[in-house]
Amino acid sequence: RSALLPLTALVLFLSCTGAPDGGEDYVIARVGDATLTRREAGRLQIEAKQGALGFPTVESVVESWVYDQLAYQEAKRQGIDKEEEMAWALTRQATILLRAELVKREVLDRLPPVTEAQAVEYYERHRESFRAKEPMVWVWVIEREDEPSAQRVLERLKPDGSNFRAEAQLWSLGVAQPKGGDRGYLGQSRLKPELWAVCQAIPLERVSGVLPFKLGTANRYAIVFVKDRIEPGEYMKPEGVGFDMLKERAAADLYREALKSYMDGLRERTTVYVDSNAIAQLDAEAARIKAEIKEPVPILE
Repeated sequence: RSALLPLTALVLFLSCTGAPDGGEDYVIARVGDATLTRREAGRLQIEAKQGALGFPTVESVVESWVYDQLAYQEAKRQGIDKEEEMAWALTRQATILLRAELVKREVLDRLPPVTEAQAVEYYERHRESFRAKEPMVWVWVIEREDEPSAQRVLERLKPDGSNFRAEAQLWSLGVAQPKGGDRGYLGQSRLKPELWAVCQAIPLERVSGVLPFKLGTANRYAIVFVKDRIEPGEYMKPEGVGFDMLKERAAADLYREALKSYMDGLRERTTVYVDSNAIAQLDAEAARIKAEIKEPVPILE
């Protein structure tokens, strides 16, 4: 390998944003006419960190850069970048990267945060999609690994569940712990049979006792609080659907509308030609071929 600086002794001081400390930049490696500066090595170090368990050394990222440059320069010497398929792939990747960055800057970054009121508006516009197709419960759950600790949590809970979410954030080991144990609306297939049976029987907005259930081969213990029960055809409440999810869907709608508006503006300023007849003929030909070509069936003798 080419002679490199004693890279193990070289330290890059990186800020929390991923930029070097702003000190003097200088070349730390060279392959042919290509050079790698201190700042560029810092970027490579951060990039490599995203796919590694530990923070990569400067030596390792520079050695990888050297390999990349050796192969890249040899590929260009052989003209691989000019071959039809490779030239197409390179152009396509550049198109994808630049489109993504442009849309981020001009559309995504300009969208205001979705409010809770907008989330409710989204729910009302799409109300029919929130009809239950099966019996469902809106349930909050606190999960513990042992019965004694579950009992201690139960003793802290008020019977009406008014402090359930706060205690769940402190003590639950379940997936919904950050949301105060709120699992939203669940059907029978999404709950353990032991918990489903209790959720069907317990009065609404009353804390259950400690309920043993199996998680794989392990014993777990749950305390449940049912906010709502609905039958097929009834509407889920927006709070049970989850405002975070509703905001995400509302934001997706706003993004699609903003993207279309932005692209329509670009289209008005640019000559765009689409041969609709040729496209229709190609689609018709593809449909004809698909209808003619069946899945091969082995001949059994």
